[in-house]
Amino acid sequence: MLTIVFQGIESQNHRATLESVMELFDTPPRIAVSISHKSLKSRRLGPSYVRTTVDRFPVVMEAGVSQTSMTSSEAQKASEEYYEFLSEVPQIAAAVEFHHPALPDHTAPADLSPTIIPVWDGKDLKALEGILTATSSVAMTYDGDKRVPALLRRNGHTADLTGGTMLAIGLPDLKEAKQAGFNAVMLSSWVHPGKFGEVSLWDGSKFHRVSSALKQALIEDNSDVIQRAGLDMALLRANDSREFIRLAAYSFISWAQSLDLSSDKSGGATVTELSIVSTPSDRTVGKGVKNVRRTVALPIFERHEVESLESDESGEVSLKKRSHLRPASETVRSCDSCFLSSTCPAYEAASSCAFNFPVEVRTDSQMKALLSSIMELQATRVAFARFAEEVNGGYPDEVVGKEMDRLFRMAERMKKVDEKRERLTVSVESESSGGGTGVLSRIFGEKAQVEPPPAIEADVVVAEIIED
Repeated sequence: MLTIVFQGIESQNHRATLESVMELFDTPPRIAVSISHKSLKSRRLGPSYVRTTVDRFPVVMEAGVSQTSMTSSEAQKASEEYYEFLSEVPQIAAAVEFHHPALPDHTAPADLSPTIIPVWDGKDLKALEGILTATSSVAMTYDGDKRVPALLRRNGHTADLTGGTMLAIGLPDLKEAKQAGFNAVMLSSWVHPGKFGEVSLWDGSKFHRVSSALKQALIEDNSDVIQRAGLDMALLRANDSREFIRLAAYSFISWAQSLDLSSDKSGGATVTELSIVSTPSDRTVGKGVKNVRRTVALPIFERHEVESLESDESGEVSLKKRSHLRPASETVRSCDSCFLSSTCPAYEAASSCAFNFPVEVRTDSQMKALLSSIMELQATRVAFARFAEEVNGGYPDEVVGKEMDRLFRMAERMKKVDEKRERLTVSVESESSGGGTGVLSRIFGEKAQVEPPPAIEADVVVAEIIED
């Protein structure tokens, strides 16, 4: 069973919104909520707020400082405050271990009553094996490493948050999480409609995630599904952000339920388990190839047929076809694996990239146009960096200076490309030189060899007087 852990519940508005979504289901869905200790402090809320939330949902606490810049002493202090807070709320279901790069070897106190879920940093697979062996629980940001699912499923896990929790942090693709062996997913993307305007919708067979520019068309195409769920189409048409957040929460829950149902029918996970998981220290290279497949051209290039007149050895001219390589017009990028998936305005699950990059550099004018475009892009970067420098108080930023220098170097190179220099090189070699220095080189070169004129012999008559 897959449990969704909704983040952002330190906001009372988000908590109330999620409570209203629960009323849309005939039977209470399997969910939990996450509360950030850092955000709780910034809102000046204490343990009483967490206890109130526990009465409504299972609560998973998190420190919320993994992306915060801290020194080791600041991180140590934040860690102590976090665990002290956890000791005051033993009613919570679990808590994610305090994790920050400034404290790489930090461990949680052993006497805490909440279940502490240790965090794996995603680097050492042997460390992951050690965590699973010791606690049978782990929290991580999953990057698609194919060896991780086998470790998770080989360890085995239960379906609750009190033991054997395999928690994926920030993985919006629930299908991928289910196949990888996670039984809980911590999500913040359900509140993105209020922040970025995007829309998440489960239509009963497919999960849609589109930008704000496409959301009205999406809800109109799925108006029947939305109305059957009990959501308000009038508010969605009026671009009500709270109703779009409700739609996202309802869609994620429905998607998780569908995945659980399909998993029950198929008798387990759909991904073939690996019998042996290789770690970097004991990895072996296979010596044999079992399946020799037909090779195809790399998808980054495509062939373009060009006809031209060519002459053969006999001098006969004929029309022949030749294949030229060009950048492929189609792309193999997909939204699910793209590193921009969380911020791209055209994101759509299980879809190919909506953008292409048509570039053709065949002539001198095209080359100059491309270089000019790159210079313009660099100029905008310099301008924006300078603006950021001014906004931050005007103190000289080293990065701005480097970007300016880069722009100047680009301008100099562009100037050299524009300059057309013609150069003529002539080499003349005399047979008598024996393959040595050429005639012109002897005359005009740095080591010009000037032969002295022949001497006048004494018996040669130079002039004769003739008398009349």
